[in-house]
Amino acid sequence: TPQDDDTAANIVARATEITAYTAATRPEFIEAAAVGGATNNDGSVTTFTMSAAKTVRLFALLSGAGKGSAAGVLLAIQRLASPRSYSAGDVVKVPISLTLKNPA
Repeated sequence: TPQDDDTAANIVARATEITAYTAATRPEFIEAAAVGGATNNDGSVTTFTMSAAKTVRLFALLSGAGKGSAAGVLLAIQRLASPRSYSAGDVVKVPISLTLKNPA
């Protein structure tokens, strides 16, 4: 479960990052132009090809590209409503929508 004090430095250990996908690094988030503080990756949905069977419980968006790296910034985290199991060879597509708001 995401915590208020999650960071890139601690989320890898807390969430046990899955690195069993074929890319050498974490896929890049390629966002569309922001409109009204909101953006998404609809034009370039993040895709992973699993290299082993895994159960996914959440997705996180980090600025560091290294698989399993604690470097960078945790930009977003989302727990899934229920765990999802994937097999080796499955292609996982992750649509991302972000809305930035001033916490004032």
